[in-house]
Amino acid sequence: MRDFKEVLYESLLYSFGKILAEYNAFAQDTVLKGVGREIIEYLDRNGFEFKEKGSLEDLPELIKLFTTNGFAEIEVTAAEKGDTYKWNNLYGLQAYSELQEIAENPFLSCPLNACLTYIAGKHGKSLRLHSKSFDMNAGVAYSQEEIVNADMVSEDGFDPLVIENRRLLKISERNELALRNALGQVQLMASTDYLTGLNNRRHFFELAEQEIQGAHRYKRFISAIMLDVDNFKKINDTYGHTIGDQVLKDVAECCRQTMRKVDVLGRYGGEEFAVLLPESDLSAACRAAERLRQRIALNVIDTESGTVRVTASFGVATLGDDRSTLGALLIGADRALYAAKRNGRNQVCSD
Repeated sequence: MRDFKEVLYESLLYSFGKILAEYNAFAQDTVLKGVGREIIEYLDRNGFEFKEKGSLEDLPELIKLFTTNGFAEIEVTAAEKGDTYKWNNLYGLQAYSELQEIAENPFLSCPLNACLTYIAGKHGKSLRLHSKSFDMNAGVAYSQEEIVNADMVSEDGFDPLVIENRRLLKISERNELALRNALGQVQLMASTDYLTGLNNRRHFFELAEQEIQGAHRYKRFISAIMLDVDNFKKINDTYGHTIGDQVLKDVAECCRQTMRKVDVLGRYGGEEFAVLLPESDLSAACRAAERLRQRIALNVIDTESGTVRVTASFGVATLGDDRSTLGALLIGADRALYAAKRNGRNQVCSD
């Protein structure tokens, strides 16, 4: 979090610019007349130095400074005929949150409110808060107030507005968290195989490519395992596709429980799975494949049609001078996989 004085100073600078630019233009004989100069003098007395380029009339430079610091404009509209004005004060949610954390009164966490409350009080006036809302998409907070005679503001009537102010901020924070969670869920769905929960083919390739680049950069071993559930078509024909799906889920779970956290797992397509093993040479990868083969062969799958057991065939290959790309590595592992199939299935072969 930035230093409070820095946040306050930037916020006040912004408020001054709009006060000087807008309020003095139509304030006539109301309390707002000359408020910009009074605020500057107040800051000077309280240790905040008001720096500006040129003079008070050099408003374009001030406004440029305010907007580049992330504060939106203040929209001012005249109220019904009389001695009050209403405006929408738009300022960044981040600055608002930081100011609210240090403000005893949430209403005064708005720098404009703080300034105008001080000035109005000198003239026997007060600020009445009409509404407070937050726009998460635009990233701003809105407030609508007016300057009224001090006896028109009820302390009891103000408290609920302060409470509502806090409640709206909390709701906004929850909505923002929910949005982030929803976006995260969308990203997860886009990268995950819907059936097994493993990385889908596209995301597996993305992660695997990163690992291949790292292996080249740091000159480390990296290997790949391709595995295929044996006689899977027969399982579907015998038990149906629902049981077939359950078999694939269980094989995926065996992969998760057997392989290391650093290994990249993915459903390659159909009943075929792929594993990338960082910092593993051919011997280590073959041992890992054998452990997984045994785990799958010993696994008992409970289904509505009774227990089912399956086996899988494995092919293993290692990155080397003759296969320096991910594609070449997977082709080698796939070639070894089909050698395991030809040799009788339920075994590990390497290329």
